Amino acid sequence: MKFYLLGVSLVTLLLAHAETSYFETFAMRQDMEHAELKIEASQRQLKDRDWDYQHYDVGFKFDSVQDWSVAANLRLIYRKDDDGKWDVEKRPYIQATKSFENTYGKLSLRNRYEYRVRHNSTESKRVRTRVELSPEYKIFNIKGFISSEVFYDFDESQATKNRLTLGLKLPKIYNTNSKLYYRHTQDSDDAVWLASNSLGFKIECKF
Repeated sequence: MKFYLLGVSLVTLLLAHAETSYFETFAMRQDMEHAELKIEASQRQLKDRDWDYQHYDVGFKFDSVQDWSVAANLRLIYRKDDDGKWDVEKRPYIQATKSFENTYGKLSLRNRYEYRVRHNSTESKRVRTRVELSPEYKIFNIKGFISSEVFYDFDESQATKNRLTLGLKLPKIYNTNSKLYYRHTQDSDDAVWLASNSLGFKIECKF
C-alpha cells in the first residue's frame, strides 16, 4: 500500500502540469445539537483566464444510525458568460451517505439529489452518485483517496457527466483538514463526450 500512496502522489503531481483549470475551496463546519452546520465557498480559474466560476453553499448534516448521514443544503452558483456577466443558478439539494470503515480504510457511498433553477428560469433535476475509497495506510501522515461520480439527469433520462478524482489528504493541523486532488471530468454535449482536467485544493476547518 505504500507503493500505492507513492503512485497517487506522483500521478497527482505529474497531472498537475496538464491541468486546464484550478479549483480552490474553503469550508467551515460547526457542531450543533443533533446536527452540523457547513458553510463552503469555492472558485475556479480556467487556464490563462480570470476566475469564471464561484459557488457558495450552506446546509446541515444529520447523523443517523448504522453509519448513515443525511444532509440538506442550498448552493448558489455563479458562472461568467462570454460578455463577462455572472449568471446565477440556485441549487437546493439533499443527500444521503453510507460509510463502511475497518482497519484497512474507509469506503463511502453518496447519493445527492439536486433541483436546479438556472438564470434563464429553466429547471432540471438530477442525481449524483459517488463512490469514494480512502485506504488507512499513510506515508508521512498523508493518505490517498480515489472517487468516481456519475451525474444522471432526469429530464434527459441519461448520464450527462462523469468524474474521476485522485488525491491526497494532507496531515491535520489543529482542527483543519486539507486535500490536494486531480480531477478528470467528461461532459455530454449533444451525445458527444468532452473531457477536461483540473487541479484542486480544499481547506476545511471544524469548530
